[in-house]
Amino acid sequence: MSVARIAILDFLFYLSTAAFYPYLQLVLRNNGFHHSAVGLILAIGEAASVVIPLVVANLADRTGKKRISVILCTLLSALLFIPVTKSSSVWITLAAMFFCRGLYSCLNPLLDAVATTCLDGDSGRYSIVRTVGTLGYVLACFFFGLSGAIQSDSNATVLRAFIVASAVLGVYCLTLPKIVDTQRISKRVAAGDTPVFKNQDDAQRPRYGAHYEKPLIIFIIATFFLKLGNSAVERLLSSYMTEVMNLGDSFINYIALGSVSEIFLMLIVGRLIQKRGKSPVLFVIIGGFAMIARQMIYALSSSLVAFIIAQLLHGLTFGALHIGSIMFIARNVPKENSSVAMSIYTCIGTSLPNLIGSLLGGAIIENIGYSFMFELYSGFALAGTIILLVSYRNLNVYPSMDKRVVSCIQNSSETSS
Repeated sequence: MSVARIAILDFLFYLSTAAFYPYLQLVLRNNGFHHSAVGLILAIGEAASVVIPLVVANLADRTGKKRISVILCTLLSALLFIPVTKSSSVWITLAAMFFCRGLYSCLNPLLDAVATTCLDGDSGRYSIVRTVGTLGYVLACFFFGLSGAIQSDSNATVLRAFIVASAVLGVYCLTLPKIVDTQRISKRVAAGDTPVFKNQDDAQRPRYGAHYEKPLIIFIIATFFLKLGNSAVERLLSSYMTEVMNLGDSFINYIALGSVSEIFLMLIVGRLIQKRGKSPVLFVIIGGFAMIARQMIYALSSSLVAFIIAQLLHGLTFGALHIGSIMFIARNVPKENSSVAMSIYTCIGTSLPNLIGSLLGGAIIENIGYSFMFELYSGFALAGTIILLVSYRNLNVYPSMDKRVVSCIQNSSETSS
């Protein structure tokens, strides 16, 4: 599948996210739930995004049916968003949010797996694809904010926009060829009986045994703390902008402003990794430091100028961090396990911290205030950054052949001779 077709797929997906994630907190508030209840409901949704993507990704990898997985997750999440926006019952909202968020969260790792597999882990081309996706998000945000197509106090407008965007994404997926890795995983490879390779050109580094090695585990733990810190921005910033900054419906424009800054940085980071051989982990660390600075700006100042500066740091806190993270995983996990690996990163390194962050953050906002929440969460980001700094050398050593692997190769050579 060509870069252009993958880029359009990402464009349409992130266009739909502009009608979903920024409004979730406001949708629940519009239904009459207070901050603690909103935090709980969001946390339930995050819990689903920890569990459901792992199940779906495992099925997608085993069957090779990534395209149908994307289509089903898109359409089902759109249908389940209806009771989320309309129900004032806590129990109905909790159930609908669980499956809606869980299924919608499957799309991100599935599409990242498709992109990195089809592009053979080329960070330069992946950054182009991901930049086009961000462009779709930015254009949608500006359109919703300037046209009035979505009103922050009207759940009906949010629902309409999300259903239309999801329908377009689903229809486009129907026009795509089957998204299946050309090297279908066999039962022996799945069982670990034969060596598997990270990429087609990686035959010099055979991999035996476990697919997920120590560097990936350390990286996921560090990412957990980084994303726990960033959950204040990812899940709880909308109410801050409307309640403290008094931005009203224009809040979506400031979210788009942050996304604009990530476009150029993703292209730059992708090129530096691919063409200059820079470490993906380096850009995750830079994103961690920017995350700490961003949260402290929110905590210490509520002026519009300071807020804009903090929003522009999104280019580092998301753009640089995301490209670095995806490329690190692509280089450390066999292609045959890409969907599950991306889902592990999304679930444990992103959704689980967002779950904890949403639940904890809602209670902190209601009882102490936004400033303390941002200060506390910057500490979480600092912890993740320190883990990466301490482990930097280990994370930049690709899995090499140990004595057992060398012995296997030698034995194989002796047998063949």
